[in-house]
Amino acid sequence: MIWLLLVATLLAEAVVGLGFPLRRQVVPAGLALNLTTHPLAGLAVLRGAGFWEVELGVLLAEALGYRVLTASSWRGALLVALSCNGASLGLAWLWSA
Repeated sequence: MIWLLLVATLLAEAVVGLGFPLRRQVVPAGLALNLTTHPLAGLAVLRGAGFWEVELGVLLAEALGYRVLTASSWRGALLVALSCNGASLGLAWLWSA
């Protein structure tokens, strides 16, 4: 099940990433970042971290990653991270409903 969630996250965030001007950088960066943050988020939840704490940590980590990997501004990196994570969060909520 966890692998299915990872695949759904990767697909959702890749689709959103295609909408950004730096899509050739955003999509591969997003894949790399999610392959790092997704397992860490799962581990944090297993160790008792709250849902929103984990989401905020992932958002900030991925914003930093987009900033470094795409050479975009902090504002642009945060926008990408918010958009992509919002899409995967929305998908998770639909899935669990």
